[in-house]
Amino acid sequence: MDSAEFKKRYLKQHKLLYRISWSLTQNVQDAEDLVQDTYLRLWQKRDILPPESETDAYLITVVKNLFYDRQRRTQIDIKADIDKVSDHPIDDDNPEDMLVKSSENRRVMKAIDELPPNERKILSMHVIDSKSYTELEQETGLKQNYLRQIVMRAKNKLTDKLKGHTNG
Repeated sequence: MDSAEFKKRYLKQHKLLYRISWSLTQNVQDAEDLVQDTYLRLWQKRDILPPESETDAYLITVVKNLFYDRQRRTQIDIKADIDKVSDHPIDDDNPEDMLVKSSENRRVMKAIDELPPNERKILSMHVIDSKSYTELEQETGLKQNYLRQIVMRAKNKLTDKLKGHTNG
């Protein structure tokens, strides 16, 4: 498929892709990034794309899969950062190790402390205390879908804060 055919077939679907991306991310920048990543993925697979009659269904599937892949990566990254705080072995005789550990702890704990109280509490219960959504529902009285949204929102905020500390 050449670029003219690709544009004709897929660029007209931009509004659909953006609506789906927005509904998944609830964030303008993330939705735009997701749409861009979707077009990149489509372009990379342009020679094996399904027939035009299946375009909408295929686009929806690609957007959702990219979104869920990002969510999994985000959860793994956050879990790794939190695990560093609690599980990173330190050589007590090495001042440099102690300084690095202390700095990592402060950075992650500061980012967690900056979360809104409800998000901080539920994220801690789920990630640090390893409570399932069923247990969280029983303890908080909140529905599991709402709890998932809170955890996802908190993880996204935490990731942004940790990236900001790392990059800035």
